[in-house]
Amino acid sequence: MGDTEQLEALYFRDSDGEYHKCHRLLPDIRRIFGEIEYLNGEPVEIIPNETKVRKPKIDVYYSRSINEDGTFSNEVDENNQKYVASVIRNTWKCRVLEYPKTSPIDYYIEKDGRGCFGDNKTRLSKPLDYGILNVRKYLVLMDAARLYDCPSFVFFYDETGVYYSDVRKVKGYETFLVGSKTKKSSCDKQEPAVKIFKKDMKRLL
Repeated sequence: MGDTEQLEALYFRDSDGEYHKCHRLLPDIRRIFGEIEYLNGEPVEIIPNETKVRKPKIDVYYSRSINEDGTFSNEVDENNQKYVASVIRNTWKCRVLEYPKTSPIDYYIEKDGRGCFGDNKTRLSKPLDYGILNVRKYLVLMDAARLYDCPSFVFFYDETGVYYSDVRKVKGYETFLVGSKTKKSSCDKQEPAVKIFKKDMKRLL
């Protein structure tokens, strides 16, 4: 292909937090393009990323009723979870199995014969600079990672993107008690949880 050949796909993140696909350019292509972007000191062609995050479907947790299986999960919650599974599958080119609603973990992720676990938390209201993971989920993910000697990922999904972190490597989190003004039980305002900050996570989409 000569001078039209493009090499080494990369990704560039702009000041708005948007990711763009880009390619290193051959010398003759650089001359044709004139003013171009630079990444790590090398000239690159920036291609707008066509994959945009789909905003979570809105649902109010405390307006739900208890299902026969004892869960609060509903169709909206399940669709958000399936969307994150599809993002994981398409981005990592892996196999993602979804556990039943009653399971404390959402996903089993497998690639090249190696597996790990994952759980999704969706933020339906305004985005924050952190995600909230209740201690019950945190401990289950940690135990799974320890027992199977593999990563355990928590995925946080809001309208700005899908973020993730291996719970074994989370640093700088904060512990606190989380709750809602609308209570379904006496413990609703005292649920132990951890804040995991986006700055300590990686972005999947």
